[in-house]
Amino acid sequence: MKYREIKYQTPNISRNKTNEILGVVFHHTGFGLDSSLSWLTDPESEVSAHVIIDKDGTRYILADDKHVTWHAGRSNFNGRENCNDFMLGVEFVGNTIIHRLTNEQIESALE
Repeated sequence: MKYREIKYQTPNISRNKTNEILGVVFHHTGFGLDSSLSWLTDPESEVSAHVIIDKDGTRYILADDKHVTWHAGRSNFNGRENCNDFMLGVEFVGNTIIHRLTNEQIESALE
């Protein structure tokens, strides 16, 4: 494995559900790493993801893939409601509207 993985557990998961893992929803955090980790692991935020990928490609694992995290909000895909129940949430640090993903972020996601 080329890129480091660091466990950084979020409490924001649905404990009585198992993720079906039928796909991936990619997001950007809009913030730097510290703010992103703080927000996605704060119980009061009521949001989370499975992983955050920093600009250097380091992956911060917030939840096991089997857990349902709260990243997609009110959502649907192919007529099915609540993408959180069947999609993994991957967050890229930064604002991709202003700055493109780094090569390391892309490579880490593919890895």
